Amino acid sequence: GLADPIKPTGPAADPTDPADPTDPGDPTEQQSRPTQQTRPTQTDTNSTTTTPTT
Repeated sequence: GLADPIKPTGPAADPTDPADPTDPGDPTEQQSRPTQQTRPTQTDTNSTTTTPTT
């Protein structure tokens, strides 16, 4: 969660704590839950794109 600065969720959902247990009742946290599945995809795509480029 802390190493997910690629998550372009916007200011509504803090990328620092997408599914942080600190705010479980936060509606932003609920939206971040489905985003978690998108986060690893974006991170993987970014790493994959950076790997052949480098």
